[in-house]
Amino acid sequence: MNGEIWEGTPEEWEQLIDALLMRKHGPAFRKVPDRDGGDGGIESFTTDDCTAYQCYAAEEPLSTALLYEKQRDKLTADINKFIGNRRELQKIFGTTVIKTWLLVVPRFESSELIKHANRKAKEVQRQLLPYVGPDFSIGIVNASVWAFERAELTRSRLASIRISAARSSTKPNDQPQPEFISNLRRKIKVLMPAGNDKVRNDAEREFLEFYLNGESVFDQLHSNYPLLYADARAAKENQEMYLSMESRLTPSQPAEHLQATLRAFKETLIERLGGVSIDTIEALSWGTLAGWLLHCPLDFIEKK
Repeated sequence: MNGEIWEGTPEEWEQLIDALLMRKHGPAFRKVPDRDGGDGGIESFTTDDCTAYQCYAAEEPLSTALLYEKQRDKLTADINKFIGNRRELQKIFGTTVIKTWLLVVPRFESSELIKHANRKAKEVQRQLLPYVGPDFSIGIVNASVWAFERAELTRSRLASIRISAARSSTKPNDQPQPEFISNLRRKIKVLMPAGNDKVRNDAEREFLEFYLNGESVFDQLHSNYPLLYADARAAKENQEMYLSMESRLTPSQPAEHLQATLRAFKETLIERLGGVSIDTIEALSWGTLAGWLLHCPLDFIEKK
């Protein structure tokens, strides 16, 4: 998947992209208000690199085919406006000659959209518009091209990143190896000495789901927010370094030690990841905890 599934509103998507562009381009960023008669096929442009922007967040969930159709139709409609509103746009752009028009979407998955964009770019070139450069092009991008700016915004709490913990697919190697499942089962018996088989089986199933969902969130951070991923990974590795010794030395009961470990890691993530949503923090925290149970940095000694 090229991008992310956006769970906010189209207006929130536009606001996020505006904030990223403002942070990237500063005074060169120009917002084009559309309340008095239309936006002319653009929502903003930048005078330093001469790029025009149009945001679009289709309502999810959508298949690849439906997503392509909606994005293709949006691109077509707005490029037609970009051509048709010649007189108004010439006034808006002033001396700026646009080199690139970008459709900014949360995700796109079809190469057909790129081909369509290239065809529409040639159509614009043939119009010899005064505000369009000779090498004019049309592109489709997602917010990952501004990963640095988005991480800065998140850290300053000007943006909120929410990553769904639900996995989009199950790979054959997703499930932990049998030896790690055995580790988890042994620890669950220590954590729940009074539990029956059903209670322990339910706990095993939930911990495995936490682990897989947490790995999915880490993967999405790595793909879309590499700086935030680095922060989360560093927090995980730092706490993991001391877990084995803490597990041997703690006077707490196993369940108490597990809760304290979870609480400490969650607080660290909240501090390091700033504006990342709390449900994403929860998925990362529980997923990491489950991984520690499976792979043994977090272990328990039965207390008498």
